[in-house]
Amino acid sequence: MLNWIEKYWLKRINKKMSIKLTVNNLMHSFIDMDGNAYYSFPKEIEMPISRMAKMQEYLMWLAKGVSKEEYIKAIDYAEGALINGLKDSKGVAKIGFVLHELKDRCNMVLHDELFYNIIAVQLIRQDESPTEFNNEIHMQKVKAFKEMDLQDDAFFLCIQEYLTQLGYKDITKKNLEELIKQSQMVRQALERMLK
Repeated sequence: MLNWIEKYWLKRINKKMSIKLTVNNLMHSFIDMDGNAYYSFPKEIEMPISRMAKMQEYLMWLAKGVSKEEYIKAIDYAEGALINGLKDSKGVAKIGFVLHELKDRCNMVLHDELFYNIIAVQLIRQDESPTEFNNEIHMQKVKAFKEMDLQDDAFFLCIQEYLTQLGYKDITKKNLEELIKQSQMVRQALERMLK
C-alpha cells in the first residue's frame, strides 16, 4: 500500500517516462458471460481525462434524475405543447406535467440506465483503449452488465467498490434490485406519457 508521497512521486515518474496506459497496467476485475475480461484502474493510476469527463457527465445527469435523452424528449414534448397551447386547452397541463416530472426526478434515488453507464465508463474491456472513450463498446458493456446483473450475484459483488463511490456502501443486492425496478417503472411511465 502506497502512501501519498509515494503516489505523488509515482505519478511524476510515470509522466516523465511517458508510460503508455494499456490493459496491462490495469487490475483484472471480472469476466462477463461472453468471455470478455474487464479491468479497473488501480488507485495509483488516475482515470484518463476523456473517461473522467464522461463520468462527470453521467454523474451530472444522475443528480438530475434523468438521462440526457429523457431530458431532451421531455423538453421537446413541452415545446410542442407550448406551440399547440393556444389551439389545445391541454397544452398548459402538458407543460405542467413535464416541469413537475423533471422536478420530481431530482429526488429519484437511482436511475438505472445512468447507474450502469457510470460503472461501464470506469471499467475497461480487454479490447478497449483505456485512454479513449468508445461509445459503441461502452453501450455493449452496459448491455453486458445488465445481463450479468440479472443472472446472479457475481456482478453485484464485483462492483462493490463503485457502489461505495455512488453512496451505496451498505446496500444489499435485494435493495439495489428494488431501486432499479422503481427507476425502470418511473422511466417507463414517463416514456408512455411523452408518446
